[in-house]
Amino acid sequence: MSQAVVDASNAALDGAAAGLAAARATTAARDADARTLPQEARCADVVRSHARILAPMDAVVVQRLAEAGNTVVPGTPLCGAGGPDRLVPGRRIDAPHQ
Repeated sequence: MSQAVVDASNAALDGAAAGLAAARATTAARDADARTLPQEARCADVVRSHARILAPMDAVVVQRLAEAGNTVVPGTPLCGAGGPDRLVPGRRIDAPHQ
């Protein structure tokens, strides 16, 4: 067997070993991701539950106190609201379309 054949075989073996090491590293990373996904899903559920805004009563928004994209903490007023008696005819409040 010539030295060129041996060198080519060793190079192929080294390449296969590197591929195996890369595959094992990828598998380990995916296993780690799989272990953290349930916790991330629970965290996302908590965040989503805080994203829902509910009014304490039936009312009309008469004042915006926070802008879209603002970060607020629970209890921060987002808008002023009032009953139909607070409406001013002919007044227009533009709201961004979603």
